[in-house]
Amino acid sequence: VDVRPCLGLERGIAPLYRSPQDAAYGSQGVKFAETEGVKISSGDGTEMLELKGGTELKLVLKGDPLGGGISASAILRIFLWPLTQWNVANACTVSCIAHDQVSAPCGAVQDCKGDAIIPNFHQNYLRIVLPSAMATITEFVSHTLVFPDLVLPQGGF
Repeated sequence: VDVRPCLGLERGIAPLYRSPQDAAYGSQGVKFAETEGVKISSGDGTEMLELKGGTELKLVLKGDPLGGGISASAILRIFLWPLTQWNVANACTVSCIAHDQVSAPCGAVQDCKGDAIIPNFHQNYLRIVLPSAMATITEFVSHTLVFPDLVLPQGGF
């Protein structure tokens, strides 16, 4: 206020319309691990991945043991930020790399498609149905989703 005296500020109490709901996870298995639940991997050991044309996006997933992990056929929605820049195709390509093909297989992803938060606007999130034969993702079993041809926003970030 001292730097910009003409700036208008409002202050007030915002009461809740209803009580907060309980978490939507549990024994059905839909919760990511608290730390490194979803990790973007460059595959070369570096900590940062620069998304540019031709770069495949790799997401390493870990589940929370108390929440039941992430089970087979779970639906995963990835919201792409900034929402107004992304406009992905109707269909997307994704593969699942297993933690261990023998003891913790992953299988083929059932469905991957682009969808819009606001109907008839940019398709700015991905809806993925995880493999039906996938081993439950826990803190010890982590599968990797690979998006080889994700088209980046034309306007950049």
